[in-house]
Amino acid sequence: MAILQKTTSHQLIELNIEHLEYLSSSEANIIELAQKEELQFLSLEWSELSLEWFNPVFNKVALEELQPHQNLKRLCIKNYVGGDFPNWLRLLPNLVRLELFNVQSGHLHLDYLQSLEALYISSVSVFEVMKARADVLDLYAKSSICILSTQPVKNLRRVTIVRVGKLLWETSTSHCIEQKDDKNIFQREQEGRHSDTGRESSYQRTLFPRLQYLEIDCCLNVRFEPSIPWSARYIISGIKQYPFLFNWPSFYQVMGLSTSALSSKMEIKYIENISSDSDSLQLLDIEELTVDSCIDPVPLPQCILGWKSLRKLEILNCRGIDGLPDWLGDMASLRELKVETYWMKTLPPCIERLTSLHTLTLSQCTKRLKQRCSESGDDWSKIKHIENVQVELRP
Repeated sequence: MAILQKTTSHQLIELNIEHLEYLSSSEANIIELAQKEELQFLSLEWSELSLEWFNPVFNKVALEELQPHQNLKRLCIKNYVGGDFPNWLRLLPNLVRLELFNVQSGHLHLDYLQSLEALYISSVSVFEVMKARADVLDLYAKSSICILSTQPVKNLRRVTIVRVGKLLWETSTSHCIEQKDDKNIFQREQEGRHSDTGRESSYQRTLFPRLQYLEIDCCLNVRFEPSIPWSARYIISGIKQYPFLFNWPSFYQVMGLSTSALSSKMEIKYIENISSDSDSLQLLDIEELTVDSCIDPVPLPQCILGWKSLRKLEILNCRGIDGLPDWLGDMASLRELKVETYWMKTLPPCIERLTSLHTLTLSQCTKRLKQRCSESGDDWSKIKHIENVQVELRP
């Protein structure tokens, strides 16, 4: 601590402070981080023991005293259970990257972070998920994050939300940031949710104009009210160890409708009943979809039937696959299809109706299926209209 106090500002560019559960507010105040003008990266870390054994109020008071200079560009907070984020988080106009690891709860107001380019949030560590087993639901139930956006954040490009039990992202003028009761946060009134006036729709289209990557990984209850941001790439993933613990993210509108001419990709991973419908996902219009490692005999959600721009579809590592849904044949926009067939015995009839299909790749095939797809085989009539067909045996 004494060394830090004597360090001149031009010598200090990166700083990592650990075991903050033992730091008193008076000791934190002595550090005088607000005087370190050249500090670019600050990491504040409590031990994982603090998640259960240390007073959250004590943690929050100490964190408030660790206010950095407004020149800070990257901030990382780990294992913090203070109940809410520090007030000085609103006073970092130059912050480019914000990482919140294993943070149990809090309210984050993005309007104050106009330079922000990347946001990472997690509430449960991967080690806790691995060891929890039967207690994994209780583990997730402890976490509750609320994000509020009412003004455009023009530089935000990447958002990653990982292992959060409950997350509410509001893109409206309601004061979620002031709501401290977790029970009420996720019991919002229906009034106003479906507002779709021209002014409201136009306003929301401009909130995140540069967003390129939105990942929702291993989360149980994620809600965007009313709108999910438009992104060039979406990743929606369940929990690999517990694929049955999954709920689709919910939303009522899609931001960025004016940018719908731009291509958008989605990857869906580690979900058990993927064929169950999602009313929210049908509001999107994705151009490329990859379904990876999902446990379902027919690993496609029917909501994609409304995606009029879908050009490319990949189904990978779905070892329980035994067919494709008949409605897939109605997707007139599909140009490229790749399926790892594994033990699939015959080609589904729907492929014959995909008249716009230009490229078909079947991999991980049995010898029997490969023979059926040959020119003399029983399934040749289903694929003879496709210009490029590739059939690969299992290694």
